[in-house]
Amino acid sequence: MEIRPSTGARVSVGLILLVSLALRVALALGGGQYYWPDEGRYGVSRDVVAALARADWKRAHDILLGTSDHIFFRFIGLVPAALERWFWPSSPPLPAFAAICFGLFSVGSIWLLWLIVRQIEKDEIDASWSAFFYAGCVTALYFVRHYFPYDIALFFFVLAWRVGQGPESKVRLWGVGFLVGIGYLTYNGYWNTGGIVLAGFCLLGATSLANLLRRFVLTGFGLLSPVALVFSAAGLLGHNLVQHAIQFSHTVTQGDFGRGWKFVYEYFRESEGSYAVILLAIAAVGLPLWSKRDRRWFGPAGVVLAMALILCAEMIFFSDVVPRFAIAGRMAKPLMLFLAVGAGIGCADLVRRWGRWFGVAVATASLVCIAANFRMPMRLEFPDHFKARATEQMNAILNREPRASVGLLNARFFHRPIFTPPLPPYDLVLAARHPLQFRPYVYEGYSEPMRDAFAAHDFTMRLVRFREPDFWHSAPASVEPLLRPMPGVIELGLKLPNPFPVGRCDPLVVTGAAGRGDFFAIRYVSAETVQILFDHWGVGMIASQPIRVNTSVGETHSLVLSMGSLLPDKNSAYFRANPELEPLRERFVAEWDGVLVCNEQAAFHPVPVETISIGENRIGGSTTKKNFSGEIAYARRVDPRSAARGEWGLTLPLKSPLAAEQGATSIVFEMPSESIAHTEPLFTSVWTLRSFEVTLEQTSGAPAGELQAVLYLNGREEARSASYRLAPGEHRALILSPPLVKSPGTGNGERFLDDYVAGAFRVSIDDRRWLTVDLSRTFAQEDDRIANPVDRLLWAVGSDWPLTGRETARFSGRIRSATVIPFAARTVGDWMFPGRIDGHPPAGGVMGPLAVRLRFSPSATGCEPLLVSGRSGAGDAIFVCYEGPNRIRICHDHWGQTAFCSDPMEVDFAREHTLVISTPAMRPPDGGSGQVPQTGPGAHVLVALDDHVVWDTEQPFFPSTVDSTCVGWNIIQASSCGPRFTGELIELRYLDESATAALARSFHR
Repeated sequence: MEIRPSTGARVSVGLILLVSLALRVALALGGGQYYWPDEGRYGVSRDVVAALARADWKRAHDILLGTSDHIFFRFIGLVPAALERWFWPSSPPLPAFAAICFGLFSVGSIWLLWLIVRQIEKDEIDASWSAFFYAGCVTALYFVRHYFPYDIALFFFVLAWRVGQGPESKVRLWGVGFLVGIGYLTYNGYWNTGGIVLAGFCLLGATSLANLLRRFVLTGFGLLSPVALVFSAAGLLGHNLVQHAIQFSHTVTQGDFGRGWKFVYEYFRESEGSYAVILLAIAAVGLPLWSKRDRRWFGPAGVVLAMALILCAEMIFFSDVVPRFAIAGRMAKPLMLFLAVGAGIGCADLVRRWGRWFGVAVATASLVCIAANFRMPMRLEFPDHFKARATEQMNAILNREPRASVGLLNARFFHRPIFTPPLPPYDLVLAARHPLQFRPYVYEGYSEPMRDAFAAHDFTMRLVRFREPDFWHSAPASVEPLLRPMPGVIELGLKLPNPFPVGRCDPLVVTGAAGRGDFFAIRYVSAETVQILFDHWGVGMIASQPIRVNTSVGETHSLVLSMGSLLPDKNSAYFRANPELEPLRERFVAEWDGVLVCNEQAAFHPVPVETISIGENRIGGSTTKKNFSGEIAYARRVDPRSAARGEWGLTLPLKSPLAAEQGATSIVFEMPSESIAHTEPLFTSVWTLRSFEVTLEQTSGAPAGELQAVLYLNGREEARSASYRLAPGEHRALILSPPLVKSPGTGNGERFLDDYVAGAFRVSIDDRRWLTVDLSRTFAQEDDRIANPVDRLLWAVGSDWPLTGRETARFSGRIRSATVIPFAARTVGDWMFPGRIDGHPPAGGVMGPLAVRLRFSPSATGCEPLLVSGRSGAGDAIFVCYEGPNRIRICHDHWGQTAFCSDPMEVDFAREHTLVISTPAMRPPDGGSGQVPQTGPGAHVLVALDDHVVWDTEQPFFPSTVDSTCVGWNIIQASSCGPRFTGELIELRYLDESATAALARSFHR
């Protein structure tokens, strides 16, 4: 049957394609690129092109083929990345360039859909209706502004459908499967959509059961071909993509489980609204009439709608019945493609039956709905653009009134709905709707309670001017003179040189004088990455993690720098009134574009105000060049009180010595006097493909101060503790997190935790177990469970920045310290077993006397902890003091009293020794309650070395519990000994009370 041509239909589809392209270009030019964290995948393509330009082939294939997730999207991204480098070698184009390139695939899908329906119906008018309906779907539009693979994958599925409409042959059938395989490799999340497209194609063209089987076999072979080709090539280059694909499939947990039955309805209600109702009504009325006319109840249109229904049912099944994959809006959007086909065919038949005016009415109603749906995404403003506008306004205000106090609210990405607490009175200067107020966006990885919270709050982005002037002077676009009036943290606006002078180190802030100065500097590591450095003259250099930078010409980056010598004088009235600044006095902190990149302990030289120079090295030395090679757009002071709040999360970056350890996280924090916000982060980590977040949340309906600890795994609530009260003041938390645990079998001769602990997540606060979650079953499904390298780990305390690369929430109290307690430290509580402890703790949860097999360090000096219990300010430390070669003392420090020490002892540092320790904290309490009673002067402390009793004497001892007792690590920060035992801890073993009683009797005889 010949296709019925129509000039009007061809003109119509041409206009549809032209308008669709114009809308997508305008949308991309409106910004929004890199708003979502997942958009960073396009940066991988840019990195590959940069590596190829340097002929660094290994780096290129390591980046390109290192992981399985959406791998073909990285290949496609090479095209715009290469064009950027070719046409704009020194000045990259607008970020919208790549988005426009990717948007061409979305327009291509509309054209292919027209060709497909044209071939099915043999009528170009019918095809034009389907193309019109699909082009009017807002779900086919709003993702185009972002670097996402969704529309590209759908293009390959539709292309496969179109290719399969020709005369049947083995090559054509194989090609259909091959294109579906390419679509799957472009976006793995559409595995179900690709499978349904393939099944529908095979069913539509089958002439017999044998032919159906043949079509399935050949298309299936084609489907596997690109997957096998890419995975095999990666395997030859040393990358196990099969293993990574299995692991990656376990991470689809952000969003909703058990809500799929209502998710699809709510998503399309919020996105398409009345437009979806129109399409459904037309399909519901038109298709039965079409089937009656065509005498086929299950013809092509019926198969298309059946594909949509099966896809919908499959999403609900894997979300609700077998909760394997969380459902998201992007997974539901292909339904509109199938619906547009069915509605287009049905509408064309209804127009033939009911006349031309019905078509005019449908088109008019559709255009009204389309205009209403498109209005919001076309007018969206994103945080980066709003910040730029706000900065101009802020600078204008500060130019007129240098003491004015302005603030920027909600101009950030929300990982979870954490909103600004009540603020003092202010006047609104500038406002714009937040992207997440475009409701379809909140169906991307956010759970139903989160969506409800977003709907219930007004989180419009605002620039505000507070009616009460701040203490601190601020100044726009200037340099050194405006830094002099008042000490404080420094913020710089940097426009980096382009291209980067790789290897060069430029000065940013230089203080002091020759021989006694400090340098903040920037090092250009590669064509896309930089590092922030701090050099204390004569001591050494601290470097941040490499920072990937958007190299767009003219972009201004914010860099906030703090060191102790920039703060107000310690004896000043202001410093005494703000004691929260004290922890910043000994730290170097750098924050790049709102992301904490370095937070290290460091020493500083005094800084007279007149010695501060910006962008210029006046004091010499070999650290930096003479001048900053870019442009400093502004330099101003920042109120250090805001910087000290949460102490920038006390994040320990990857290169920190602590990050090399693996174990539990010890956090000393101070609750604020006022109640915390609804939810605040305490501990956050991102490890391989998982994110872990522990938050403190105000218990719903309970009095202020009643809190719960909540564990979020990949953004989804995994567990919630009972409700406990945390009074204002200092508290200590111990967190056992799988990212800081190595699993058995990773080698290197180390002792590792057993299988149970390798999957445990536990939170203890003030010696009370708040939360215990066994994640071992989750991890057991993965081949390389918890065996990934530590250099893929990010973690932070009091901040959530590792989740998205930018901070969206911060603990409102004070984080006093954050320490990793390595498992070599052998914490002996039952909540954190080491690799092997011989014997079992006595009943009641108390350890009992302990035998430690160890080897002292021959190179150690000073004092090192052996056993520590209690807490900071109310604890005890038994420690060893090295007094020379093979000569030690063993001492006891009861907090607040002079340490009690043994006589010097001769020991052989080269051999193993057995140390026996029995303290009141280890003995079963009266009544077996598990809590050690208050101990006093009558309590006995026994220490023996190699069956020789060092002492058995009455010593005061603070109360303690299992979870606050640690071997080899100074978790209470006692000043009498160093942070850790540097010798070798070989074995821990519980003893019976009878064994220590025998030792005591021999000592007293």
